[in-house]
Amino acid sequence: MRTLYPTLSLIATCDDGWRERVRHEAGEQGVRIVLDCVGGAMTRDLAELLAEGGTLISYGQLGSGTTPLEGLPLIQRSLTVQGVTVSQWMSRTPEERAQDVAFAQDLARNTPDLLEVAASYDLADFEAAIEHARRPARTGTVLLTTPPAANSGQGVA
Repeated sequence: MRTLYPTLSLIATCDDGWRERVRHEAGEQGVRIVLDCVGGAMTRDLAELLAEGGTLISYGQLGSGTTPLEGLPLIQRSLTVQGVTVSQWMSRTPEERAQDVAFAQDLARNTPDLLEVAASYDLADFEAAIEHARRPARTGTVLLTTPPAANSGQGVA
């Protein structure tokens, strides 16, 4: 990301002093929304960075440990915690899902630099793909591919 967007302030939680850097970049207004794909013990650290009335959106469980809700300053700071899952997306109407897929395809076509691919594996090599996806400090997405169907022009799952 730093290579792709050198003018943006990018802060990684693996960097020393990341919390202080977030506070500095957010300024007096604080952070209004946090997207949390890590979960676990990281959730508390991220919630502490939220401004009064801020929202933490959780969509992953990559981290270790737990953070009980009563351990978060929800009431004192009027925070909102919202979870997002694929199953919720599946409950949307077919038209809404089609719009979402069209948006994602357009994004992938027009801004491929946003979607770095770490590696592609044939579906038969799914165990190797999973091993690759679990590597520490991996960058990019690990794709599973299938042979293209006749005349479909498609092959990535």
